[in-house]
Amino acid sequence: MEHKESNAELKDVMREADDLLEQLDASPAKPGPPIPPHRLETKQNSGQEQNPRMKTVSKEMLARLKAIDKLASQGYQVRKIWDAIPGLVGSSGIDKSVLVSSPAGFSWIAFFFPFAVCAQIKEWSYFYVAGSLFLAGSVFYRASGWDPSYVISLAIAYQYGFYFPYLRWLSIQNNKPELDKGSSIILGLVLGFACIIPSMVFEAIFISD
Repeated sequence: MEHKESNAELKDVMREADDLLEQLDASPAKPGPPIPPHRLETKQNSGQEQNPRMKTVSKEMLARLKAIDKLASQGYQVRKIWDAIPGLVGSSGIDKSVLVSSPAGFSWIAFFFPFAVCAQIKEWSYFYVAGSLFLAGSVFYRASGWDPSYVISLAIAYQYGFYFPYLRWLSIQNNKPELDKGSSIILGLVLGFACIIPSMVFEAIFISD
């Protein structure tokens, strides 16, 4: 009987954690004119089944995906530079940055937990981008004596707060399977630690106290 009660309490805690994460991500996308229905949603009375990937999308993220849909309807394409960094390319070939005044807004979940959300959608590029930046930071530390690791961590979190809606949009467009939240957190932590190993080795070899 006590075991059943413990399981029930654990489930309640997990539900409360999910609700908290959704509230944290409640920062709305940039205001604008009414947005047409999301192309991945089920059309009313069409009998077409909803894309199963959409079941894991919060209301706040859905609003961001709709904003990206609007851009796509205006002729913009979401492309990744070096197969990692998302950007917008207009019909005229002019690039549009997603870091400044991004139409899709800012994801606070991705800001605080970039390793987990990127693992969830299997965006492995995050880990080699982060690993490369930390390694570059170690080289800078070796040359200057100033450790930029905290600034790099904040910069990565800031970037992926803007990047993630576009990465999620591409993931859904390509029907990529996603991991569940528990697995994404565990795998994200493991890969996050692995990506800083090169910088740790560099510092251990070349940087002395």
